Amino acid sequence: MGPILKRELDPIREKGGEAYVLLQTGGQTPLKLAEFVERSGYKILGTTREAIDLAEDRDLFANLLKKLKIEFPAYATATSFEETQAAARKIGFPILVRPSFVLGGRGMKICASERDLAQAFTEAKEVSESYPLFLDRFLNEAVEFDIDGICDGEQAWIAGVMEHVEEAGIHSGDSSCVLPPFRLPASKVDEMAEMARRIAVAAGARGFFNIQMAIMNDRVYVLEANPRASRTLPFLAKATGYPLIEWGIRAGLGEKVPSLVAGKVDGDLHHLPSNGYAVKVPVFPFSKFRTVDPILGPEMRSTGEVMGIDPTAGGALAKAYIAAGMKLPVRGGVLFSVRDQDKSRGLNVARLFQLLGFEIWGTPGTAEYLNRAGVSCQSVAKIGQNALGQDLLWVLKEAKVNLVVNTTGSLNSLRDGVTIRKAALANRIPLFTTISGAEMASMAIQALIRGNVRPIAIQDFASKLSAQQI
Repeated sequence: MGPILKRELDPIREKGGEAYVLLQTGGQTPLKLAEFVERSGYKILGTTREAIDLAEDRDLFANLLKKLKIEFPAYATATSFEETQAAARKIGFPILVRPSFVLGGRGMKICASERDLAQAFTEAKEVSESYPLFLDRFLNEAVEFDIDGICDGEQAWIAGVMEHVEEAGIHSGDSSCVLPPFRLPASKVDEMAEMARRIAVAAGARGFFNIQMAIMNDRVYVLEANPRASRTLPFLAKATGYPLIEWGIRAGLGEKVPSLVAGKVDGDLHHLPSNGYAVKVPVFPFSKFRTVDPILGPEMRSTGEVMGIDPTAGGALAKAYIAAGMKLPVRGGVLFSVRDQDKSRGLNVARLFQLLGFEIWGTPGTAEYLNRAGVSCQSVAKIGQNALGQDLLWVLKEAKVNLVVNTTGSLNSLRDGVTIRKAALANRIPLFTTISGAEMASMAIQALIRGNVRPIAIQDFASKLSAQQI
């Protein structure tokens, strides 16, 4: 990257001109090059290297949040395994271990024990180069949010607050997200938007910024800040109709935010469309790699994303799933195989599918739990434990079920769990590995059953939203 950059910019300097570099539209890689860019004599446009370091350095960023009186998960940095062990004992498990300055969550792991920690440390150091590892207290079952906006260093404007569908622990690139958030009161959305504005201004952002937050037990925590455009920005621009790329670049070049948005938006906090929902759903390559376990986690596995828009959240989800190549059933059977900690929430989802007319199947432990709770569930024998061969694999191969809900631990997968997921993939059966994802699928299926999913031109959708700012 360095030689290519010099090849492009040196001719400009040789002609007596100033060579400027904007580091905000190429993901994490340009931020990693900030020091090299300045050391090579080029000037950085938009967010300065000092501001980039403030957002990327965990200690500096934590001190900023403390000054702003904003909560964040307990964290530590470490360069050796001994430091990692000591930090983990201080923070307490579960812990999210992640390298710094990496793309797509590479090397990130959720650790529930010191044994997990040793494995995670080895894998993380392979991709972290000379940078330290980050250790964060993992917010179990929290709901995550992406907040995107633009800032001129003095004032910030929030373009949108997007709610992740999957629980915390799934990489943001692999999680579906919904605009506007629909599972919490608007007052919480306002609170997060105001926090994001304060952080962007205090950090000295100029141009794009993205901040990730989570809510657990009704408390808002800031997870990280990215002084650059995020992968959610193109989705947000299409959903709102705002020229966010242009505005972000112009703010990075020195224009003031109020002049950019004046007369084009109503209000200055966040975008809450009142006439519909926009949903972003990731696209995975699992159909081409059917021997791979399609479980989701902190490391990104998606290779693209699609968008669905509709007056209802269920309709938008249905359209997005269809665009992603997932054929959701409107009748048939649903197989549940969920870990103990998910059984109570899985029960609610099973009830939803039962109300929609689906036959419920389950692995022995899950089936027993559902039946005791009043959901009629047909038990399926574990692999190789039925004299007639009518076990899990048989149920999947013979198309007795048309959708699979399977959850497992973050690091340790039971044999049957892996086999269920691979068999679902091989037989082209829609698979959901989080309870929240299965819940959203039930909403989409309900919209499909009602038959009220109709095409909407994105130009019409966005033009209506632009005039309805809250």
